[in-house]
Amino acid sequence: MNAEQRRKDRPSVRERILAAAFELYAAHGVRDTGIEELLARSEVAKASFYRHFASKDELGLVYLERLYQERRIELAEAVRAAGDGPMALLAVFDIYAQLFRTRVPEARSFIHVLMELGPEHRLGKACIHYSALLREDLARFAAERGISDPVEFAAELQTLIKGTIVSSTEGDEDAAELGRRLGRLVVEAHLREEPAK
Repeated sequence: MNAEQRRKDRPSVRERILAAAFELYAAHGVRDTGIEELLARSEVAKASFYRHFASKDELGLVYLERLYQERRIELAEAVRAAGDGPMALLAVFDIYAQLFRTRVPEARSFIHVLMELGPEHRLGKACIHYSALLREDLARFAAERGISDPVEFAAELQTLIKGTIVSSTEGDEDAAELGRRLGRLVVEAHLREEPAK
């Protein structure tokens, strides 16, 4: 392969920076990852970095938005593949089980970035926003599968998901399976409830 072909095949500057952010933020957290580390890992000059991102916080916002898009697709595909019934909603725990098994570092979760930076930080506020969007996705999946109060259901399921993330970080290898078992109880409770007349 000649130099011209290698240049064409190489990811764009923006994509290289984002790939470095995913790797470094996951390994070290957002706060402890410096611009110089991002530049070295992405093999990008400082001027090129600032042509694409005004600041490290702006890069963090793009990182979180991409993380949300990836997670929402994973969750939607898992639920869709599990079928049409309400128990298919428990497939969301399969995604987290896979993430935990492959030891995807905790910084790739909104809850960890939020805890690292706090709810008043610009990125903390973005985490809260994307967490709310994921809850809306869960509510939509629940409504499509006959849950009578999908908003409440989604809030309950997301609380279990957050608990599994924290438990997994503490070293519980069965966190996702426990989340699934508790999630089944939540589904069953909602199926027993009669819609308000």
